[in-house]
Formats: sequence, C-alpha cells, structure tokens
Amino acid sequence: MEEQKNTKIYSTLLGAGFALLVLAGVVMFIGILYQKLAIFLMISIAIIILALLFIFLGFRKGEKQETDYYTLFIIGITWLAVGIPLKNYALFIMGLVFMGVGLANKDKWKKQEKWSEIPKGKKRLKIFLMIGLLFFLLLGVVVLYFTKEVSGF
Repeated sequence: MEEQKNTKIYSTLLGAGFALLVLAGVVMFIGILYQKLAIFLMISIAIIILALLFIFLGFRKGEKQETDYYTLFIIGITWLAVGIPLKNYALFIMGLVFMGVGLANKDKWKKQEKWSEIPKGKKRLKIFLMIGLLFFLLLGVVVLYFTKEVSGF
C-alpha cells in the first residue's frame, strides 16, 4: 500500500515536472528570436521545478533514505571520465572521491533489480522518464539547429 502511495506521489511530481519542462521547451523554441527572455524563463521554470522537488521529496516525515553506494560509484566513474578530457580538475577530483566512497562501501551495494522484477507502476514510471528524456534530447537538438540557423554560426 505504501509503495502505491509513493508511486502516485512520484507520478504526480513527474507529471507536473514534465508539464513544466514541456512549457519550458516551447518557451525556448518560441524564444529563439528573443534569447535573453527565453533563457530567463527557462531558469525560472527550472528553479520552480527544483523547489517543488525539494518541498515534496525533501521534507517528507518519517522516511530516511539509505545511501546508495553503487550509485555514488557510478557517478564517480562518470565524473572522472568527463573531467579528464575537459581538463576540469574539480570534476576529476570529485569523481575520484565519489568512486572511492562507493568502493570503500562495496559490501553495502544494493542488489540491482532486473526489469522483470520491477513492479508494474515503477516500470511505467521508468518508461515515462525515458520517453521524456528522449523527447527533451530531440527538442534540444531542434532548438540548437534553429539557433545556429538564426544566429548564423
């Protein structure tokens, strides 16, 4: 029962966030000619989304989230790999730290769920997230294309 309640909360938050991001994408697409206004609106919408996430997820009573050391390890590897070619030493060092913390707590890594073991509501949520991310990736490419066309790069 608790898992269904959490899934509904996450679905509602993701739906609201997705709607705000679609609005932001439309604002950015329309605002190609008025780039400063569009950037201001995008930053405002991003701040609203983050505020909603902090309010609904950060201040829930009685729930303590365990640290997922496997995720810290994966983030560390990613930041390490990105920091080297960009010559961003802060990113490189943070990647080393996250990777080290993840490896130091390898015995506490959570078992990763197989797709067939994931509950139906969680599957829908993950599929929704993947489709949303793909949509925004494509929207970003379209906006980048039109921005280059307008600015003459």
